[in-house]
Order: sequence, then C-alpha cells, then structure tokens
Amino acid sequence: VYENALKNNNIPYYLVKGSGFYHCQEVLDIYNILQHIERGDSDIYLAGVLRSPFAGLMDETLYRLSKNGDGMQRISKGFYNETDFRDYQSDERDKILNARELFTKWKGIKDRLTIAELIEVVLADTGYLAAIISTFQGEQKAANIKKLIEMTRKFELEGNAAIRDFI
Repeated sequence: VYENALKNNNIPYYLVKGSGFYHCQEVLDIYNILQHIERGDSDIYLAGVLRSPFAGLMDETLYRLSKNGDGMQRISKGFYNETDFRDYQSDERDKILNARELFTKWKGIKDRLTIAELIEVVLADTGYLAAIISTFQGEQKAANIKKLIEMTRKFELEGNAAIRDFI
C-alpha cells in the first residue's frame, strides 16, 4: 500500500526487502528462464518469460500461440513448432522468432557454462539490464540481478553446478 502510494505520487523511495528478494519480478524473470532452459516441461515458465521484458509478447500473442483449430494446446508447442506467423503483427512475429532462437541457443550451451555465465549470456543476448534500468527503481532492479549472479557464483563455489539444484 505504501509503495503504491509513493509510486503514484512520484515520490522517490528505496525498498529494503528481506526474503522478498526472491519475489522481485526481475529475479522471477531469471528464475523462469532457468526453469524453461533446464526443464522445458511447464508452459507457466515459458509464458512468464515471453510476457516479461525478455521477450515482451502481448497476452493476445500468448493466447494465439496456445491454441489451434482443434482446441487448446501448450504454448510451447505453438512457440516451438508453429512456422507460419503471417497472421501475427510483424513486431510480435519478430519477438517470437528472436525468443525461439535465443532459447535454442541457451539450451544448447547450458551444459558448457556455469550458471552465472549462462545468466550473463542471457542478459547480454537480450539487453534485459538496459530494459529494466530505465524503469522505475531500475537501479535497484539491476542491483538485484547482480546480487543474484553473485549468489549463483557462491552456490557454484560450494561445489554445486546443476541448474536444477540452483533453481
């Protein structure tokens, strides 16, 4: 309530979060990407990424990816298997094709990189930090991403290397 009131009145503020760190949208966005790269078995993670600044698809586009003439199907099926995007808006079509290309790349390199390196590749490939830095509390969001990467490095130094375990 306080955060919304300050935000609505354009009053700068700094929010200190404890365990809420893992519920910050930017952390959840990375979580969704890692989940989909590692597991790829849940459309909820893919939808979260496609709707986030990583891909920026509209809800209508997600809906269209999830259906066909015979009824509902998985978003991932439409995302990965559909080849004819003529009926989509050109910018949405470009976003789909770009996201699909990136996920294919990330899935192909995930076992050759550390988790921190994979996150850094994702950030570099998408320009995500540049997208969030210009938003409200952008510097804090970027700091949260950097904190997540440092946590990842610490996790790896403790002898853990599996994305699944980090997730």
